[in-house]
Amino acid sequence: MKKQSFFLLVVVLVMLCQSAFAQYNNNDDNYYYRRKGHTEKQSIYPSLIFCFYPLAAITSNFKVGIERKLSDVNTIKTNVRFGFGDKSSLYTYKPNDTYNADISNFVMAMLEMQLRYYFSDKAPNGLYGGFYGFYKLANFSYVDNSSYYNYNTGTYVYNNSTQSQFLNGGGLGILFGVQDVLPEKIVLDVYMGSGVSFTSSGGNGLQGLNGVTDRYFNGIGFILGANVGLAIKK
Repeated sequence: MKKQSFFLLVVVLVMLCQSAFAQYNNNDDNYYYRRKGHTEKQSIYPSLIFCFYPLAAITSNFKVGIERKLSDVNTIKTNVRFGFGDKSSLYTYKPNDTYNADISNFVMAMLEMQLRYYFSDKAPNGLYGGFYGFYKLANFSYVDNSSYYNYNTGTYVYNNSTQSQFLNGGGLGILFGVQDVLPEKIVLDVYMGSGVSFTSSGGNGLQGLNGVTDRYFNGIGFILGANVGLAIKK
């Protein structure tokens, strides 16, 4: 008899808890405040971000981008970069293994696309991974100071002519990064990635900052980016 009374008491308590929980969920005021807090948190996440890359200016480049929200977890980002200079002290060209030549009349452009998936929180905030692809080209002039030995005359012949060079290249790979959307409409983003790079003939010769950046080559390459963004659309 005691066991039956105990089980009956448990059943009554469970039913009372379920009734109270259901009443709490159906309470309009409680529901309003819970939804309000959730909405306020998500309202700081923009659907469109304008991005500026200040580090690109180190290599005499102007780089900007637009990130657009596709869903709660996906975005697509488009970056464009331009660079030019009458005589660049940051870039050199090595047409062969004998010397590095200074370049002039330098012009370059790049188009980059990123498809991002956000693991934490909702897009475009938090940790993310994805794919990238880019295409870039460069045109410049350099002075050919090469030399060769003329066996007919028994003397060295030195070249001192201005040559024009056009290069193009690209890459495909994966990337990982983290983006933080601040309440003041400021967005901070840092990412890195690696994949396959390709270039036209002679691409290995163009080097910037001692070969660290903007190399045109065939093989495994990497990308690194850090930008400041501005939320321009909720």
